[in-house]
Amino acid sequence: MDPLSILQGIGSQVEDSFKRNRHVLSFAAWFELFCSQPRIHARSAPQYLADAIDYYGHQRIKSATGTTIRYNLFDCPWDEGRDKVVGQESVQNALVRAIRSSARNGRVTQLIMLHGPNGSAKSSIVACLQRALEHYSTLPEGALYTFGWVFPTAKVSKKRLGFGDTTDTKPVIDSYAFLDDEDIDARLPADLCDHPLLLIPKTHRTEVIQKALDSGLNEENFRVSDYLLHGDLSPRSKKIFDTLLNVYHGDLPSVLRHVQVERITVSRRYRRAAVTVEPQLHVDAAVRQVTSDRSIGNLPAALQNLSLYEPYGDLVDANRGIIEFNDLLEKPMESYKYLLATCEKSSVALPYSILYLDVVFLATSNELHLNAFKEHHAFASFKGRIELIRAPYLLNYRHEQEVYDQQLRYTAISKKVAPHTTWIAALWAVLTRMKRPDPDRYPPSLKAVIANLSPLDKAELYTTGEAPLALPLEQSKELRAVLPTMLAEGSSPLDYEGGLGASPREMKTVLLNATQNERFATLSPLAVLHELENLVADVSVYEFLKVKPDGPYHACREFIDVVRKKYLDRVDAEFLDALGLVSENQYRDLFNRYVTHARYSVKGEKIVNPVTGAIEDPDELFMTQMEQDFNISKASKVFRQEVISRIGAWALDHHGETIRYEELFSNLFESLREAYFERHKEAVQRARSEILRYYADGPSSLEPRQLAKVETTLKMMYSRYGYDPESCRDALVFLLQTLY
Repeated sequence: MDPLSILQGIGSQVEDSFKRNRHVLSFAAWFELFCSQPRIHARSAPQYLADAIDYYGHQRIKSATGTTIRYNLFDCPWDEGRDKVVGQESVQNALVRAIRSSARNGRVTQLIMLHGPNGSAKSSIVACLQRALEHYSTLPEGALYTFGWVFPTAKVSKKRLGFGDTTDTKPVIDSYAFLDDEDIDARLPADLCDHPLLLIPKTHRTEVIQKALDSGLNEENFRVSDYLLHGDLSPRSKKIFDTLLNVYHGDLPSVLRHVQVERITVSRRYRRAAVTVEPQLHVDAAVRQVTSDRSIGNLPAALQNLSLYEPYGDLVDANRGIIEFNDLLEKPMESYKYLLATCEKSSVALPYSILYLDVVFLATSNELHLNAFKEHHAFASFKGRIELIRAPYLLNYRHEQEVYDQQLRYTAISKKVAPHTTWIAALWAVLTRMKRPDPDRYPPSLKAVIANLSPLDKAELYTTGEAPLALPLEQSKELRAVLPTMLAEGSSPLDYEGGLGASPREMKTVLLNATQNERFATLSPLAVLHELENLVADVSVYEFLKVKPDGPYHACREFIDVVRKKYLDRVDAEFLDALGLVSENQYRDLFNRYVTHARYSVKGEKIVNPVTGAIEDPDELFMTQMEQDFNISKASKVFRQEVISRIGAWALDHHGETIRYEELFSNLFESLREAYFERHKEAVQRARSEILRYYADGPSSLEPRQLAKVETTLKMMYSRYGYDPESCRDALVFLLQTLY
């Protein structure tokens, strides 16, 4: 390895990238670029953000109520999905609509506020937008430009800057943008990341922009922003521009010769066009006089006599991008009253000037502070300038599990993670967020069903969109049809579903505590259940534990028993499969065969025997045996008709998807397992005894034949279900001692 050649190779790549991305341009070169792509280079901050959202695209995904749009930006594809936002599609869609509205209006008139309980991904959603802009601004499609002022040495300008003998001819250099440092006396950046188009005087700017748009392929719905049409330069740049124009006797090209256009990239770290403001107590913008540094001292005499001021602060740093006011309502109202005018006019008044801003205003708040704010007499003035978007906790336990999986993936933990660990935590957390539905809101035929829905039934309905399988077919269809009503009922303004319950932050603490629990060799469901017992005992600490149980709802301690039973059922199915007595595939094959014969039986048609090829009647003996295993109480013909009708209804609702019978008829599959277990009870009990002896007394306590059978079972648990020896031992011992 030659270190020098490596550095030279990197240097060549950096140089090529610099030139290819056109990081430094003269104003004339940039203006040519603008005229060739006016739509790209005339975007306001909301238009730029909307284009970034479109760049990453979207997809239609399944939800409990059908399909919905998910924007790929929130999956962080530029960073392999790190810290992506899981779920929250309704929040994403509301936020994107608000951004697009500002883009269409040509100006930002509102502050978009995400509100919800602590830990509901509000800040994560904003962070995704900011990170997306960071990546997008490095791409050709996301090119952003600002400018600075360059003043060359007398040697370069040959005293023809127009500050001395103004009768001299114009300098031969077209632009000072590319001079070397030794040929430059002073360089001043645009202190507000001003758009280069603001250098064109207002009286001509609209005409110039419109001509460029008319000559290109302009989108009909693209509206030039008020910032570009009516905005102006920052105070310092405006003074420099006016002074140069005066010295050059109105010769604009000579003024623009001093302009160096620079490509900028969005950066959260360096607070460039992406700023997060914590709930501190200072004003978010101010102005100060420019100090006499080397650049100021080397300015031409005509500029040295000017009192130059520069703005600074969070709003200044965020210009041309996004500003987020984190937990805005925690600040005293006096410190953000200025946002009333700032959001409405996209400008902020400072002691010596008015700053024209091009920025998307976002904020977050928890419900406690928002509700208090709504009671304040000043809220009436704010409500027309704030777009409120609710961000509740997740109600889909699969999404919640993905949140925990992501947290563990990027957290250094010393223990292995056992199967079903995050599923157990997620299911318990979602159960704590459920609210009892009001039966009176639903049709009479569903009132009893709604009244009897358990939190677990509701969680399954929200997650899979499927009704409790014990319901008759017609009621199942009715219940699925009113799911949007149920979700809307849970979105009432004052007390909404997902506004209270276990926070992902609290559950992360549960998982980390479970990791450190020395009683368990792995991070396992058993360790999580133990930590949940500790959590529910601390009623004074957690608000959601103070809520009085409403029947089975808000019964957080009882939910531990609910998820424990679900966990036992899952491990039991894995254990029976690993024993080799019958596998899930065999159950599935049996059920597929039953459905085929039942379909032909309902139609009164014959069926082709797949082995002999003969045309026969459906196998009545086989169907009867299966129905005995299903433990049904109704007539066979009625039951078969209901099964076929249910499959047909599911297929209509899930066009083109493969039917998973074990999910659609989970109660029947459970009955199959129980019936099979009864027929093989003795074999299962022998296996239970042998496995417990294997763990308690060691492999030597078993006969060779018994040991071989146990080891085969354990290997199946490892390979098929992802257990390691420690987590498998804990799970099986817990199962066999508890359930058998």
